[in-house]
Amino acid sequence: MHDSDPFPNISLRSFFGFSPEEDGYIGWTKEANRKHVMDKVAPGDLMMIYGAGSGSTSSSDVLKVLGFLQIDPTPIRDIDKSSVRGLERKHQNGWADKWTYALPVRRAWRVTQAVRLDRVASETYQPEKGRAIAAWSPQISANDKERALGLRVTEVSVFGEPPLVGGLVDQPLRNAFRSSVDSELGSIRFEASFARFQSLIAAFDQPFTGFDEGLIAAWESYKPRVREVALTRLGADSWTQDHVGSGGIVAKVIDAIEIQATHGDLTNNMVFWQNRFGHANREHRALIEAAATGTGLKTIEELLFQLYRTGRDEGEIFDELSEATGAKYPLMAYLFFLKDMDRFMPIQPTGFDRVFAEIGLGFRTLRSCNWENYNQFNGILDALRDPIAKQAKLAYVRLIDAHSLMWLFATLLRKEAKGDLAKGEKADARYLGAREKSIAEIKYSVGKTVFNSNGQVVPTTVKNKELHLSDTELDKLIRDILKIQEDRCAITGLPLQFRGTQTDDNMLPSLDRIDSNGHYALGNLQIVCRFINFWKQASDDGDFRRLVGVLRAQQSDNILPL
Repeated sequence: MHDSDPFPNISLRSFFGFSPEEDGYIGWTKEANRKHVMDKVAPGDLMMIYGAGSGSTSSSDVLKVLGFLQIDPTPIRDIDKSSVRGLERKHQNGWADKWTYALPVRRAWRVTQAVRLDRVASETYQPEKGRAIAAWSPQISANDKERALGLRVTEVSVFGEPPLVGGLVDQPLRNAFRSSVDSELGSIRFEASFARFQSLIAAFDQPFTGFDEGLIAAWESYKPRVREVALTRLGADSWTQDHVGSGGIVAKVIDAIEIQATHGDLTNNMVFWQNRFGHANREHRALIEAAATGTGLKTIEELLFQLYRTGRDEGEIFDELSEATGAKYPLMAYLFFLKDMDRFMPIQPTGFDRVFAEIGLGFRTLRSCNWENYNQFNGILDALRDPIAKQAKLAYVRLIDAHSLMWLFATLLRKEAKGDLAKGEKADARYLGAREKSIAEIKYSVGKTVFNSNGQVVPTTVKNKELHLSDTELDKLIRDILKIQEDRCAITGLPLQFRGTQTDDNMLPSLDRIDSNGHYALGNLQIVCRFINFWKQASDDGDFRRLVGVLRAQQSDNILPL
């Protein structure tokens, strides 16, 4: 692949047939012809194979596009990657001395639709130059390449390569390289990369143990919840074709981007939309300008409508919408993340390019806002799920989990490069994990309650709602209670949720005085769900538990739902 174009170049070549399952190479009869091709191709480039116009080609294949081969510009002999059957066929047809100067084929796709070569490579193919094409394998033009990417293909096995597992089935060629990352990842040692990640996170906070606690929960768990807010604001299910061009669709999309929390951490930082550094630097500026001036509004709204409300090819929508909105990769990735969180992830190119380089991948996303690149980006994250699960000893890793871990890795690499970790910087209260954030929140709440009741922190009882514990003692007690209660509400037994990963604020932990007339002291504290503390207030603990028991008994008798 080439830095300027994330999708490989495609050259043209004629064959008598297409059988990569038996012949894992592409050959030339003259060594000079092979050298000519080697000098102009890069590893991973493609050859578009069509049926040669001769009697040795099946009549149904003549001048038809047969398939694509991904080649490696490493010189070999034909016998190095040919099956016994393939060699026998050459001998039977008198071709033993032909196409012996070869290059290995790594992957192959057979075209699943009948299409003539002149309909695809109309600019590159010239009938009178058939022999020259066979010898020199010219690179097809940009327009021909675009048409080739739209051909539907199915991946097939290549002789001499590892057995094909899965593979692309009857999809446009432009999707083919989404699954190519498996081979790229197979060449890296993720075990070493994960150990490096653990060393960085341990220097800053605590080692990674899972996605629902620690630093990764504190920093990364907000994304699905931001998405829920965005989808509510977007309201795409109510859009109709009549809305296109009205400005209403763009207004809803802007609203789904500009999510700013008044409290907590539900702020959208997946797109740089704030006006802190001037309007020109806002990644959704094209939407704002279209809404304000009407310029390009109908085009943008039509594409947004197609994205969320139709089954039009996603790749075509991505590239057209990218062009219409200024090729802002974070914006495009966010819009697709809203469409389908199981397939599409947000992106910040600089950070991900940093971490991909760290783990040994040459893949780059910077200044590559196009469908092929975005497909491969998501494919890499998808392929990392199993290695992450294996190294972290986790049963299951979602696509968004892989995204979160790699982004945290990238952030820690940046801190290391800046020298922050060498200076001994540690995670402060802002960076604590979900459980730690809840403990800090409980301690703050106790201090606020004591202060508002005109109490004070004292070693002996003198006033109502007093705190009889030092900060260290209170911290230890909260942790001990959570451990004893096994992270469940002391009164209801319901599982507690922790700040930053909660789905219901009522299930957050709250420190409760068993005797409401007593103080915040050892032996008088338990942890309950927030809503239980609100309901209980100054009630007698025993009587409140009795009432909860009555409700539970009625529920078990199917008298009252609880």
